[in-house]
Amino acid sequence: MTGENRPTKIEANLALKTILDDSEWMFKTGVGGTINAICLVLSLASTFCLPVVVALMSLTNGYVLRVARVKASGLESKLPAWNEWLDLIISGLTWQAIQFGLFLVPLTAGTVCLLVGAASGAIKVSSQLFLPWAVTAFLATFLSWSAMSLLSRFMMINFAIEERVQSGLAVGATLRRIWSNPGDFLSVWLLSLGLQLAALILPALTVVGIFLIPSTLFVAEMLGASIAAQVWTANKR
Repeated sequence: MTGENRPTKIEANLALKTILDDSEWMFKTGVGGTINAICLVLSLASTFCLPVVVALMSLTNGYVLRVARVKASGLESKLPAWNEWLDLIISGLTWQAIQFGLFLVPLTAGTVCLLVGAASGAIKVSSQLFLPWAVTAFLATFLSWSAMSLLSRFMMINFAIEERVQSGLAVGATLRRIWSNPGDFLSVWLLSLGLQLAALILPALTVVGIFLIPSTLFVAEMLGASIAAQVWTANKR
């Protein structure tokens, strides 16, 4: 790798600035926030609304993918328009399927740990094996979730840029890109998690702010995708 492929710093502020510089940013983020809010209401209303919820989530996921694609082409680009909704649904639904497969890994790890604990009796608090089993089960589940979360963040960028299912499943290529500059990739991943946590907690500190959570979560996801696209394209192999 050449030295020019390594960024000197992660321009998180620039990612936010490019969103705010778009004269239609309130409308564009508002559309995503409204869709998130509708998803929440429908999810609480009835399980029969699940297909509609999945379709609406595909819309917001597709738009975030489009944001990542635009930002990968240049950080000064404006937010993309909400158009070609069928394309958004298809790309978003495809990515949701890939993401579901990735997070089966920590789910499987947790399930295996529970089965082993139940079979050995270690799951009982009174057992001498309980503490070692509990620590091992927690670490196995947490580490597998962390690994899949890290991979998911950057496999999403690869999928968004190339728009091919194979790109969204390119675990080896993603790991090699991360390994080329692990410090920046880990920093971006942790920053993305922090943004999502802040988008959930900070609005909840006030009664009125609770109603803004769907929008703040959408903005946090766009920022995370923008920053991830920045570090991904800056570390080309």
